Order: sequence, then C-alpha cells, then structure tokens
Amino acid sequence: MVSRVRPFRVVSIGDLVVDVILSVPQLPVKAAEHQILNGLQLEPGGAGNFLIAGARLGMEMTALGAVGEDIFSAALLEMLAGEGVGVDGMLAQPEGSATTVFVLEEPSHSHVFLGQYGQGDDVLLSEDWKRRIEDADAVQVWGYSLNEARLVVCMLAAAEYAKDQGKMVVFDPGPLLASAQPEHCQRLISCARVVLCTEEELAVLGTHCQVAAEPTELLKLGPAAVCVKQGQDGCRVYTANEMIEQSGFAVPVVDTNAAGDSFMAAFVYGYLSGWPLQKVAVFANAMGAAKVQKFGSGRQVPTVGELRKVLRDFSVDVKF
Repeated sequence: MVSRVRPFRVVSIGDLVVDVILSVPQLPVKAAEHQILNGLQLEPGGAGNFLIAGARLGMEMTALGAVGEDIFSAALLEMLAGEGVGVDGMLAQPEGSATTVFVLEEPSHSHVFLGQYGQGDDVLLSEDWKRRIEDADAVQVWGYSLNEARLVVCMLAAAEYAKDQGKMVVFDPGPLLASAQPEHCQRLISCARVVLCTEEELAVLGTHCQVAAEPTELLKLGPAAVCVKQGQDGCRVYTANEMIEQSGFAVPVVDTNAAGDSFMAAFVYGYLSGWPLQKVAVFANAMGAAKVQKFGSGRQVPTVGELRKVLRDFSVDVKF
C-alpha cells in the first residue's frame, strides 16, 4: 500500500443485507422439480460487499444502519467485524430483523434475488451518526435503502448533512430504484458528488429525475462525476469536462454477484486518492474482474493479492 497519514474513512448508510447463497443446478426453480444444491453460503451482501472490499483496500470502513436481534443479524455483524468493518454504530433493534436475500445461482452464472426487507422502528439521524459523517472522507448511500421503510428518512437526512459538511457523497442507485419515490431519488442525486450506475439504472434515474437518460443530464443536477458500469465491457466515466471510456478485462467468469460493489469500493479508493479518472476506471475494472472469478459475496470479494494478480496478468502498472 502507498503510505498515508491515516486511512481513508468511508461511512456506508443502509443496504445491510444477509445473503443466503444457494448454488442450484439450474434456473428456474419449479414446483415439484426438486434439486440438490451444489453449495450454500451465508455472507454479508449489499453494502457488506462494498464495506469488506474497501477494508481490504486499506480504507477505514464504517457501517451505519439497523438490524434486529435475530440470528441473521448477529451473524451479519460478526462477519463484518471479523473483516475489520466498524459496526459499533449499528442499531440492533430488539423487535427488528435483518434484511435477508436468498441468492439462487446456477452454473451458467445467472442468478435471481429473493429478498425481504428488515423490519423495525423508524431510525432518526443521531448525533453519533452525525459525528461519524463529520469524520468521514466519503459517505456511501444506496438506492436500495430508499425502499427500507425504517431507514429512508434517516438516509436522506444523512446524505444532506454530509453534503452540508462538504463530504464526498457517493450514490449507488441499485436494481430496485424503480420502486422508490422519485422525490427521494432527486434528493440523493442533488447530494451526490459521484454516481455509479448501470445502463438500466441510468434509464430509471432519468425517469425519476425527469431528464433524458444521459450521464451529461445527470451532471447538471449536481454530481461531479457519473460512472456507468458495463460489466466485462468496462465502464464510462463522465464529468463536465471529459468522458473516459475504459475497457474491461477478459477473465473467466464464475459469479457476477458482488462485482459491482467491489468495483465501487475500488472506484472510491482511487477517486479519494486523487488519481486521474482513467487510472480510477482501470483500477475499478480490475477489482470487478478479480471478483467475477470467485463464487459468492461478502467475504468472497477480492483480496489485495487477487486484485494485484489481475493488474499483473494484464501488465497494468497501478501502485496502491
């Protein structure tokens, strides 16, 4: 790692998920057509992928959100803490539960998510969470949490507080943005300095924000940069002054689950480092390529050694 006075500090708000990963012989799963699983894993999903990937890159990652006191919640917090993610600011609600997603994956790399949002009392933006935001270099917010009833008001307030404090707010719209309220989406866009999305999510952002589904139009709403993730094809990064198109890495694909979250952790690391956007894009693409070669999420996101192997195999010189 490049030496630094202190690690980058990143706070992630919401989208804390327990992934129950079921490796099935084939999809779809049909009634009365029974299958024997090829494997089963319990892992942190959603923001957990991002948090663990960021911690492995040497950043100081903090999870803020709400869980319950059920066995899934306890397992989630234990796994995150075991990976060096700060969880002491998490709320464990006595009558609450963790958001849980069953991930069905088949050998052809296709997968489907079957999720249930966690339940619990509404969360307010506390003085403790404000202090953590004040100490952060970046604050990550999630479109997924715009559908988390107990957390949505708090996350919106946190994003606006972070912007007021001059913090870098990073927004990941996620695959369920279409069911969020457009007004909430607009508020997050106005707070975000960086937006990372897929082509499909870009179309939903355009609809919710009442603009053309173009990165250049989103930039007019407040962000300094919009990154469009394209999987194995790489990514495109837009600012007011330039557009960077960076191809991906041709690697064997085992599992695409958690690749986008891993990509995002590397993007945030590079962006905070002040690297040129081309270098940031290469680095993030390499992180995604390292992930798709592994099965699972959470603790299966890439190690630094696996990331460096991708860079080395493709003769890319990025020091970090």
